[in-house]
Amino acid sequence: MMCVFGDEQPLDHHLDTSRKRDGGTRHGRSRRHPIDQRAGRDILCDHRARARPRAVAQRHGRDHPEAELSGACEQIRQLAASLEERSSVPAIMGVEGQGSAVYFGVLGRCLRQEGIAFTERNRRPPRDPVNALLSLGYMLVLGEVMTTLQAAGLHRGLGFLHEVANRRPALALDVLETLREPLVDRLTLSVFNHGVFGPTDFNPQPDGGVRLKPESLRRYLPLYERTLTTNFRHPRDGHSVNFRTLLREDVGTLKAAIREHLVWKPTHLEL
Repeated sequence: MMCVFGDEQPLDHHLDTSRKRDGGTRHGRSRRHPIDQRAGRDILCDHRARARPRAVAQRHGRDHPEAELSGACEQIRQLAASLEERSSVPAIMGVEGQGSAVYFGVLGRCLRQEGIAFTERNRRPPRDPVNALLSLGYMLVLGEVMTTLQAAGLHRGLGFLHEVANRRPALALDVLETLREPLVDRLTLSVFNHGVFGPTDFNPQPDGGVRLKPESLRRYLPLYERTLTTNFRHPRDGHSVNFRTLLREDVGTLKAAIREHLVWKPTHLEL
């Protein structure tokens, strides 16, 4: 996967030289990068609209062959191919929405624990245990991304796909896309399929959502940390990395690409 940065526009506004916390403009609103269509299209093409759904579906399809999973993989492949024809962020995000609908439509087929089901992605509040763990995991990883961007001196509010309003961390959300499937989605499926968590680990909430019980959250956090820090071989050159160090490396290459007007190539993982 690669995000192409051209020479037509200055890129230094991505660098957070002032460390301001207001999102980048006088009224606390930021804008997307001026060449966000190309960068955003490549982020989606390799991660959300292609790698994330297809990796999960293909991995579980090998273990539990199902025509529905194979059909979803083909749909997502076709959607990913169509991204090259999209020239605006709304059009790109439209394809993303279709790809996510296909992906989350079959994600429940990858669950093997009785009493645990997933039919759709929902949040604010998450209304079932699977959505609760997905939301929790995404929130934790987003915190990691935001901290890493800030440490690198990058403005977390200037992204390629996600438009900022009311201090939304657009760049952090863009980078998060590269980690959803290999980190959070896989961990969520694993803890349910291995019986680490079940329906009794969640409490219903007054707003109709569900939430991990405090004692279950204390069990989840070490599992998340272990997943984040377990070493594996880098797919490019084989050196030892974990998700945390890989994130730092990718943010470092993003910063270099911004400064030097180069092509950014985030790491593509199929673990």
